[in-house]
Amino acid sequence: MEFPVAPPRHAYVHVPFCRHRCGYCDFSLVAGRDDLIDRFFAALAAELGRIRGPLEVDTLYLGGGTPSHLGPDGLRRLFDLVHEAIRPAAGAEVSMECNPEDVTPALAGAAAACGVTRASLGAQSLDAATLAALDRSHAPVDVRRAVAALRDRGLAVNVDLMTAAPGQALDAVERDLAAVVGLGPEHVSVYCLTWEKGTAFEGLRTRGTLVAADEGLERAMFEAAIDRLEAAGYEHYEVSNFARPGRRCRHNEAYW
Repeated sequence: MEFPVAPPRHAYVHVPFCRHRCGYCDFSLVAGRDDLIDRFFAALAAELGRIRGPLEVDTLYLGGGTPSHLGPDGLRRLFDLVHEAIRPAAGAEVSMECNPEDVTPALAGAAAACGVTRASLGAQSLDAATLAALDRSHAPVDVRRAVAALRDRGLAVNVDLMTAAPGQALDAVERDLAAVVGLGPEHVSVYCLTWEKGTAFEGLRTRGTLVAADEGLERAMFEAAIDRLEAAGYEHYEVSNFARPGRRCRHNEAYW
């Protein structure tokens, strides 16, 4: 007997471009290869052409890589292409991952015009020393400017925060948490640094150049995140995710 299969209501689109590959990153991406962007769009068009559509979805998530790396014009090109096959329903959640360095008023405006409702900002920290330890290329001020630009366009904001960076102390995490709460995002994601095979960080750890945080310290850092964010009114609704009431990521809930 055949059972009818309901069409999917949630979609993810991967944009595999970044300006810089961080030392801990093992995601599927290329850095410094913007010459491949046209070929990416051609491949994406071919893949989307296989959809018998248009397909209406309740959540659409653009991840990477960094979709914001495409810039305002590239973002409009991306959404024009995606919307030929995938159409957000009325009231849909449309999320886009952003690098703080990429976010300008023009990019935030293009995102809002394309229907983005929620931006996930790869901040990782608001401390210059921690950002350097994580091999990030942005500065704390870039995070603050990005949050302001996105909120000026009415987008909900998630801030990614990373703990257990090389050499990071517990009080540095506590300062980061206070800084993030001060920004007032609707959502916060807290991730402990993982040492993935094949990454630059893992190679340095194997050679003894970098040292992973003690497990007890990692635990204390995450417990501090739970305590600080819950005290600030965030609901801990998934292992790494915290949200203001009514601001959970619907895409996360659908997939996880």
